[in-house]
Amino acid sequence: IINDGSTDGTLQRISAFSDNRIRLIQLHHNHGIAYCRNLGIQEAKGKYICWLDADDIALPQRLAIQVQAFELNTDLVLCAGAAHQLHDGNTSASAHYEPASSAVLKARLFFAFPFTNSSIALRASAVLSLQTFTQTYKQAEDYILYCRLVQSGEFVLLNQPLVLYRIHQSDNRITSDTNNADIVQGRMIAWRLLLAQLQLQTTDEVLLLHDKITYYRNRITASDTAHYSSYIQLLCSMQQRNAAANVFDRPTFDAEIAGRIYSTLILAHVPVWAAYRQAY
Repeated sequence: IINDGSTDGTLQRISAFSDNRIRLIQLHHNHGIAYCRNLGIQEAKGKYICWLDADDIALPQRLAIQVQAFELNTDLVLCAGAAHQLHDGNTSASAHYEPASSAVLKARLFFAFPFTNSSIALRASAVLSLQTFTQTYKQAEDYILYCRLVQSGEFVLLNQPLVLYRIHQSDNRITSDTNNADIVQGRMIAWRLLLAQLQLQTTDEVLLLHDKITYYRNRITASDTAHYSSYIQLLCSMQQRNAAANVFDRPTFDAEIAGRIYSTLILAHVPVWAAYRQAY
């Protein structure tokens, strides 16, 4: 248990337990979620590492299902599953219920976050082999980690519900605003890692446009529109590099690229055929 400089009596509550399985790491001031999650990874002693956000609930067979998946496939480094949504104590339709292969999940990483985060389990040896855990970001540290793991082994999304994912009615939570500057910065780091695997780079302005198109199109401003052409050129370059290097599953990646180019052209009010001819 990492107590991140809390002042609400948490330390006293933890100290009251007499259980030799509990190992307390006491931080004297608050470092934030990225620092603590990375510290927890480095201090972990088990074969597998599981996420579970404090407000979500793991279903009874969650660990057994994921351990079996890891034991059956030694190349597996990330295992996620479906999640039932929890509204005011009542469960509803599942999120991320469609099973997906490793190739499909990796190909989608640049265009969306394809997991329910609380359902994720990781092979500890694969995570620890990355050796360094950057502390310069405050949020989206999980997304960055998954992008770094792309070359380490296989991913899988199981079609079995593993957790209850709580839907909050209020905005009183850390990630209530997807435009939070720390979250955006973290996502940009993750996307640069994926672009590097295709030996590509781009500007902050283009990545900010990508972030808005992906998560909140209603916040695209007039200054963003100046970067539509550069963004489409980046997407075309990604498709061409991947076709040559086969880093990501080509059918899935090509479909994601095509869909994003089409939606961007619609946003930019550009004739599709004219833009395609200009790009190529």
